Amino acid sequence: MNIRIGEKAKNGLDRLKKAGRYTTLTSCLEDIVWFFERNKITPRDRINQELNEQLFRNSISERRSFEELKEFIKADSLSLRKRFGAIERDYFKNFAEKIDAVYSIVNKIPDDEISGYFRDVDGLFDSRNNMLIKLNEELEKSQLKNRSLEEKIQEYHRCLEAINKAVRLERTTVGNKIFIDLSKEEAEKLFYLTP
Repeated sequence: MNIRIGEKAKNGLDRLKKAGRYTTLTSCLEDIVWFFERNKITPRDRINQELNEQLFRNSISERRSFEELKEFIKADSLSLRKRFGAIERDYFKNFAEKIDAVYSIVNKIPDDEISGYFRDVDGLFDSRNNMLIKLNEELEKSQLKNRSLEEKIQEYHRCLEAINKAVRLERTTVGNKIFIDLSKEEAEKLFYLTP
């Protein structure tokens, strides 16, 4: 296919062919068309002619944004440190002073009063220990009862499975009848469960 183009366009295509190291003008034109299609632009669109300058402007803009972000983080960190300093000043130092005041009061109490207080506390612990022992005994009894109930439930379940396996449906002249095919020993095991 022949395409008629002007001298200026021919020179431009030759320059592109040489710069891109194309062997034929056809492959150069195919890549040009593919470039425009892939980037969803047309030759009439305004394309940045000075790419390097635009990249430089973008890098300056990004640096400026990065510096602003660093300043924001620094200011935020400073306000956070001030906030924690205020919390420490308002609460922890006062709290430490209050604890010191409590210790000074406790140190003024005579030792015999403190030992009497702890004797009363020991009696309280003894009564609680007795209550805990009783509660543990009741818990063990209820656990034993639960275990025996679980064993009984398992035995009933086993019996129902045995009956289910032995049941068969037979058609008679009177209608459908259910028969359980068990020997006397098997039936006694099932129906005379010992609690």
